[in-house]
Amino acid sequence: DRALVTGPRWSPNGNRLLYTTYYKTGFPDIYAINLRTGRKEPIATYKGTNSGGTFSPDGSQIAMALSGSGNSEIYVADSRGKNARRLTTNRSLEASPSFSPDGRRLVYTSDALGKPQLYTISVNGGAPSRIPTNISSYCSEPVWNPVNPNQIAFTASIGGGFQIALYDFQTR
Repeated sequence: DRALVTGPRWSPNGNRLLYTTYYKTGFPDIYAINLRTGRKEPIATYKGTNSGGTFSPDGSQIAMALSGSGNSEIYVADSRGKNARRLTTNRSLEASPSFSPDGRRLVYTSDALGKPQLYTISVNGGAPSRIPTNISSYCSEPVWNPVNPNQIAFTASIGGGFQIALYDFQTR
């Protein structure tokens, strides 16, 4: 694209990649590329920041962070980026959604408490729930384990540096 490109995410069948690119507009948009044909298609090119696109485990949905409303919120759309539904509505910034293995929940980062922390929400919407990691006041970039629904890996600021941490819902 001859532009800044970040955050590649595989489709479950391995035929497509979602990614964030600054191609064309100079602002972050989400595109998909068909790896068989090389065809690129826009998924989210709304005003503002469009980032963090990720497929659901069955490939039928895409979760993403969009800021067209003024601040970054979590949305879920169909596999082509159409029919986007807003899941979060607040004054904080949300980013980095990741689907649970069953595709029914998302984990994401929010700075609702002033610094980034991890939250879960149903893909159907509803009240978010904070994950009590108790490891750092700065937790971000969560990724749900695709095999074990009890585990989430994430980045945490610890001792002046960044570490990879693991949260287990069973053992907390």
